[in-house]
Amino acid sequence: MFEKFKLFVIDDAIFMTILLVMVGLASFLLGQLSVTSIKTTAIPKVSLSANSVNFSGQKTPIISTPMGVEKNTRSSQVTNVITNTQSDQSFQYVASKSGTKYHLVTCPGAKQIKKENKIYFNSAEEAEAAGYTSASNCPGL
Repeated sequence: MFEKFKLFVIDDAIFMTILLVMVGLASFLLGQLSVTSIKTTAIPKVSLSANSVNFSGQKTPIISTPMGVEKNTRSSQVTNVITNTQSDQSFQYVASKSGTKYHLVTCPGAKQIKKENKIYFNSAEEAEAAGYTSASNCPGL
């Protein structure tokens, strides 16, 4: 009986194929087992805003700007600027908080500015007084 098995092992390609498939299957199953035994924990997402508020037992919160974030000096210079609290239909000019150009509200460049970054002006003089220059690609300026 042992001689028949020995001849089957040495001469038969089917046995080698079966052995190779079994080794591959065992390797695959061991790999799957090792992956499923590792518990995956969700990493909490942390969002850092431009300003941080500290409520350290005080009546009024302390608002600080983190290191590496510059304060927008234009917003402190502008007095008659209304941001996105009102409709942009009542204003003629708009600019981005981080940009250097102002646009007509109907210009394509104005439509690309995010709503939370928009600053509105009643006149071109107000926009220029705030440090903005007119956009060259906006017809009508």
